[in-house]
Amino acid sequence: MDLSAPVLPFPGYTPNFEARGLRTIILTTLSLCIIFSSTLVLLRLWTRFAIQRVSSPDDYAIFAAWISYIVYVALGFKALDFGYGIHLYDVSYADFFNFLRYANVLEVLYNPIMFLVKFGILYQFIRIFCPHKTGKTRIVIWFLVVFNFLFYTAIMLAQIFECTPVEKIWHPYLPGKCINLSSIFISGASVNVVSDLSILVLPLFKVWSLKLSTKHKIGVSSVFVTGIFACLSSMIRLENNLRFKKSIDVTHDLSGIALWTNAELTSGLLCACLPVVPAFFRHYVPKVRATLSGSLSKKSRSLTRSGDDHSRFASGGTPNLKDGSYIELNEHRDTNRLVTPA
Repeated sequence: MDLSAPVLPFPGYTPNFEARGLRTIILTTLSLCIIFSSTLVLLRLWTRFAIQRVSSPDDYAIFAAWISYIVYVALGFKALDFGYGIHLYDVSYADFFNFLRYANVLEVLYNPIMFLVKFGILYQFIRIFCPHKTGKTRIVIWFLVVFNFLFYTAIMLAQIFECTPVEKIWHPYLPGKCINLSSIFISGASVNVVSDLSILVLPLFKVWSLKLSTKHKIGVSSVFVTGIFACLSSMIRLENNLRFKKSIDVTHDLSGIALWTNAELTSGLLCACLPVVPAFFRHYVPKVRATLSGSLSKKSRSLTRSGDDHSRFASGGTPNLKDGSYIELNEHRDTNRLVTPA
């Protein structure tokens, strides 16, 4: 096999192995995702560990998910060197095999990241809504935790052992056999949508059952409503999986699934962090206001003193400083004298 040949040749077409394809879109999207998620995660961690000086399992889960997501994005950047986002007729066999390797690693890594994010969110619900160790809500939350753990573990194992031998995953022309993952991906994406919707509805149902004013309920609910974008991302990802089932231009068409996967992971991290972020601003905003107020007061007093000094000079005549003299003010401002350098 000629590894330098294009995977999907067309008669009369000269492959462009320097094609950029969707490279710019992918770079921009991944960069924005990592910036937004990192900012919110760092705010959360600082608030919990430095300001509130407390920690719980959800904090460590979100931290682990964030570190794993950084690795995930870094692998996505590296996959750009091997045809990610480029049409298959502009990709050589050598790059295609490397692309399949990275694609498989990213597929596998998605599962523990998504579980850690959802565990962090669900355990946070336990802290917020279940102060006691009993209750139906607590049982429902732990059921969702166990269900998601089993679900993502099963999908991950299926992706790891998709082919026999395993190398056939990224070298499809090797002898061996593979299971058809298309149906698994679609059913998995469908279950993922249901899981996301459950995690979205649970806190909203709990908030609106509390004895609070409507205005307060809306304010609290707005923190959790950001999960809508995570649900939309998983739905669009499901739709992309359905279309991808019929695709032969895998290096190009897989990018749609990958971009919405990043959007879903980023949204999940944002949802996990937003309930904690208000505490950060409640801690620092008053201090910033006090600092600004003190600075403005100092400036105002300085201007007042300057005005007093100017009036005093004006009443005694304007000194001639052309000879290099300067005004020396007494510390208590009761006398002023002209000093001439020797």
